[in-house]
Amino acid sequence: SRMTSRAAKTILDLCAQELSYAEIARDTGANAAKIQAMLRVACEELDKVVGNKLGKCTGVDDFWIGRRPTFTIADTGPGGVLNAILENRETETLRAALARFPNGHEVEDLTLDCCDEILAAAKEGDKEHAAPLPNASPAINHFHYGKYVIRCFNQARLEVFKKIKKDLLRDDPVKRQQFLFRIKTKKQLAEEAKKRVKNRAESTRKTFLRLDFLLKKRPENLKVDGPRIVNFVLGKYPLLAEAYELKNFALNIRAAGKTTAQSLAEVELFKMQLGKLPKNPSGKAIVKCFEPLLNLLKKWGAAAFPTCKGNNNNLEEIHRGLRVFIRLGRGYSIPGLLRRARWRAFHKTKSRWPKEFAGQPKVTLRRISDQMRNRKAR
Repeated sequence: SRMTSRAAKTILDLCAQELSYAEIARDTGANAAKIQAMLRVACEELDKVVGNKLGKCTGVDDFWIGRRPTFTIADTGPGGVLNAILENRETETLRAALARFPNGHEVEDLTLDCCDEILAAAKEGDKEHAAPLPNASPAINHFHYGKYVIRCFNQARLEVFKKIKKDLLRDDPVKRQQFLFRIKTKKQLAEEAKKRVKNRAESTRKTFLRLDFLLKKRPENLKVDGPRIVNFVLGKYPLLAEAYELKNFALNIRAAGKTTAQSLAEVELFKMQLGKLPKNPSGKAIVKCFEPLLNLLKKWGAAAFPTCKGNNNNLEEIHRGLRVFIRLGRGYSIPGLLRRARWRAFHKTKSRWPKEFAGQPKVTLRRISDQMRNRKAR
């Protein structure tokens, strides 16, 4: 039961790393239950010092613990910290959890995916709680916006393939009859025509599947032979080229550096671009594929094009750490998991590199020393 202060500090430092309690107990000789009790006390002292308040940019996202869906609340700005893990995914539970934080009125941005439940819990009150985040502006994460665009493009690509099969079926000699021992019925001839079309379209289907990765990427991100291959395919299938241009247009609406007003203006241009498609059935089918994106933009408006610094990508990184702890510990209670995440966030190992070199690739001590020496020589 007796332990030196240096040993206690070592154990708490190890708790900030991606190690299980069993591994820490093995390396230090302390009991795993004692380590958990030490961390519990240390986290209580930490909360007294730093508090547990919401950041100006707060995010809410789904997180699964085993087969149980939960909500996580965190500061999604740079260097954000996990604030809470809820027991379930109910709107009332989320509203009550947000209402417990004393500075809800200070939250400026609420980052979330396209979830009505989260928005309702944060911006609407009930009989027991007022609106927890009355001044927060909703901000949809870039990933979920891009996912909607790619989903629409995938559906449009399927429509292009359907048109290719229809054209092949139209050119197929369905009325040809085979005079062997008997004349085939019209139904039999139609079935044979469908089989021939399926076989002839198989190479096109495989081509679309092989080029799936290239077609989803932005043109500026294609490398080596990517642009040549994509241009060849788009030249062969003009309707696919139309869908490809619409996909790129929609992704560029939310490019970095654009204001919300600029993005909303480009949304109107996107609608005009959809209106320029041919009025034939194939063109109408492509327009219908992008209707879910238009419904999303109509529903969320400016929230689809936020300019805040925070986003739920930072929260997903916190989720990655939570999954590591769950895997190493073979299961965790929610309070224990929250303690590990918060303790680790406040005791991250600091980088030995200066901030000006943090974003450079292949940073080495020799390279930094040479650059600093050259700077002094000047």
